[in-house]
Amino acid sequence: RSAGSRGGQNYDPMTGRPIGDRNRFTGQPGARNFDPITGKPVGRGSGKRGFLKWLILIPVLLLGIVAAAAAGIKSGLFVGNPQKVLLAFYNTFNEKSAILEALEPLSVLSEDSCTVSLDIETEEALVSLDIAGKDGQKQIDGSVSVWGSNIDFAAALTSEEVQLQVPALDSRLFVYNYTDEKTGYICNILNRDEIEEIDRLCAVAASGKEQEKQTDELTEIIYDAYSNLEFASVSAAKYEIDEAERSCKGYGTTITAADMMSLLDNLEDYAEEAYGGLMEEFGDYTVSEIFEELKDTFSEMPDMHATFYIYKNKLACIALEAEGETAEIVFRGGETRAQNIDVLLDKETVLALVGDTEDSKETISLVVDDSSMQLLTYDRDTGDFNLMFYSAGYPVIAGGNLESSKNSLKIETTHIVYEGEALDVNVSFALSEGASVQTLSGEKFDIGNASESELLELAADLQGSLVGVFY
Repeated sequence: RSAGSRGGQNYDPMTGRPIGDRNRFTGQPGARNFDPITGKPVGRGSGKRGFLKWLILIPVLLLGIVAAAAAGIKSGLFVGNPQKVLLAFYNTFNEKSAILEALEPLSVLSEDSCTVSLDIETEEALVSLDIAGKDGQKQIDGSVSVWGSNIDFAAALTSEEVQLQVPALDSRLFVYNYTDEKTGYICNILNRDEIEEIDRLCAVAASGKEQEKQTDELTEIIYDAYSNLEFASVSAAKYEIDEAERSCKGYGTTITAADMMSLLDNLEDYAEEAYGGLMEEFGDYTVSEIFEELKDTFSEMPDMHATFYIYKNKLACIALEAEGETAEIVFRGGETRAQNIDVLLDKETVLALVGDTEDSKETISLVVDDSSMQLLTYDRDTGDFNLMFYSAGYPVIAGGNLESSKNSLKIETTHIVYEGEALDVNVSFALSEGASVQTLSGEKFDIGNASESELLELAADLQGSLVGVFY
């Protein structure tokens, strides 16, 4: 199914702007904007609105709940309606398109030993970083070249310290020991709670086991919420999948406001433990404030009837109904079951993800109403890609080449376009399995225990060194 078959308005793949209408989707005077809840153009009669917001929010949440729980499924025989639905989610989203197959080496990031290289180059500057992790040690070797000058630096996170070394500015090794009590002037700059939170975050970042524990705890919360839902078999329904009408088995459940409040309570406890201190000390909002807003939103949610239709152990449709209003997420299939997806509100298609594979070229487009935006093109033979996304409300186009093997990945951009203007920047990213981590050495300057005079002297020395390097 090609993107062009679903809409009359197309977008320039180099600028991200609509062909023939520069205002569309921009929010500028005369633009035709779209309601984020219904997907319909603003200004058209909205018809029934009522609780349509729940019909949009709930499937997104369900995708997160079930997909996260299903991620742990590897093999085995699953019986019972909840497990059949869970397995259908896993089978649907575990299928990989050509671009996802090419990105599989990203899984190396979860291994104990890997190296990431990143180069960002403009006409006036070059920033190079080599980030390595091995046996619990993490290290960054980098350089910044600008205005004809070059500064090399190295940073490391050990089991006790955060370390930084910049030979061009100072011969000493700057350290912050996150395991010891702080007695220096930093205690006058930051309060004790802020220091303790920084220490805790450093310890978490240094411990792969702690990060794995947090992931397991979150998965358990989500899976428990899903397991508390009661499923029943419902009548089969017919949906068009892989360009043919299919009879699909159905399994239904009801999600209540109480279910959502219980889940939000548990997620709040988790977020408070994991991020509460950080947000309290450094964020604009606390965890409790964010969840208070979410609870206010879901406290008045009507009972949501959710039916999952399955064909050949993969999702065919997620059908939702509340107070007479309906939504459907239909998985139309293609190279993978999720390659083409339609979203319908009250039987009217308001959004579609359209995938097309022709020879070695894969295309993904987003269709809203009658307008089509090409999000991605990828050629599995050459590795060439073109990606479109939005940043701060403006379209960004990034094109380049991707090289992938079993345990390595390399991505280089050839052009980046922002709001229709080509940017003078090239980015190169490389990932490989294995790493070499060196121990940093030198006379230590302890940031956590340095006095005010020592810090002021350091600041003056660094300022003088910077002047010497750049001028």
